[in-house]
Amino acid sequence: MASVDADLLIPELGQQFEQSVEHARVEVCEALPI
Repeated sequence: MASVDADLLIPELGQQFEQSVEHARVEVCEALPI
């Protein structure tokens, strides 16, 4: 059962994680005086 739940959740969590990583990367780039 746990593996089935993981298969359903992981794509959604992965998408949210990618978005948050991209957002954090943009904030870091804007904060750095390059």
